[in-house]
Amino acid sequence: FVSFFRYWMHRLQHEIPFLWSLHAYHHQVTDLKAFNTYVSHPIDYSLRNILVYFILGVIGFSPLAILIAVPLTFIGAAFSHCGADLKGGFLNYLFVTPEVHRWHHAAKVPEGYGYSCNYGVEFPVWDMLFGTFYLPHKDGQAVQPERIGHPDGIPDEKNYLRLLLAPLGLWPRSWPKNLAGVAQAGPSSQ
Repeated sequence: FVSFFRYWMHRLQHEIPFLWSLHAYHHQVTDLKAFNTYVSHPIDYSLRNILVYFILGVIGFSPLAILIAVPLTFIGAAFSHCGADLKGGFLNYLFVTPEVHRWHHAAKVPEGYGYSCNYGVEFPVWDMLFGTFYLPHKDGQAVQPERIGHPDGIPDEKNYLRLLLAPLGLWPRSWPKNLAGVAQAGPSSQ
């Protein structure tokens, strides 16, 4: 349930304009590192990482099971964002490895994949089932994207207050660097 929920929440964060305006900051990083998993608007992070556990608690799942699951999912997310040149091999089809997740953060969305690919947070099975899995190979080796970053080339936002307020419409339009382009769902080329 957790993995399925997080897949769909993550996919919706790319497809629904308001959710994309919250999630887009996570895609502005140009070099994946384990800590990048935590680079997010607080509402975006909560929707993908906290809401599901809150729901599980409300419907009666064991608090101990939740306390065990949360750190495991956070470790998995940190691993998928790490910049190490790890070759996943067959593990790329069982877990979301850095090789797989880099394509989700590619500055250029693979042709035919709409807003992005590889939305799975822990396991790629949902991407495989719903047609969003992408990991090209050349000469038997997984190919990696040329560049990591926001699909529209938007650089990292240095003003954290703007990051928090702009998606909510609370950042004055008269201030520099209008973020209206960030509010579009997915890459502008779609």
